[in-house]
Amino acid sequence: MASDEDLQKADAKYEQLVAARNNKIVKLRNRSGLSMDELAKAMGYAGQSSIQRYLSPFYEKGFRPEVARRFYDALIGRGDPPITDADLQVFFALNLFLPGADVFLHPSEGGQTAAPIDAPTALKLFRAATWK
Repeated sequence: MASDEDLQKADAKYEQLVAARNNKIVKLRNRSGLSMDELAKAMGYAGQSSIQRYLSPFYEKGFRPEVARRFYDALIGRGDPPITDADLQVFFALNLFLPGADVFLHPSEGGQTAAPIDAPTALKLFRAATWK
């Protein structure tokens, strides 16, 4: 069993990773040249209130495949330099893929298999599940 100190270190590391991920996502939106409202509409939402939680520096959950796909479709190829597939792996960097499930879940959302996978592998699994 992990000690309290180990758990605190793990929490601190996770918070650092979340902050880095969220910062990258904000930079991608800025690089795209889209306002938050324009991005939301490009994603098929009515307006910015539908996506503002995902762009918050405090958003620490993972991205469900349908949300990640909307971000992917709205951002890919935009900006200078154009946003690439590799840039968009940030949406999968902290997610867990649950084998046999159709969603990526962070442990706080009920993720039960504690085996994190790297972002490129998560992106491949996501494509396999959603690019039909």
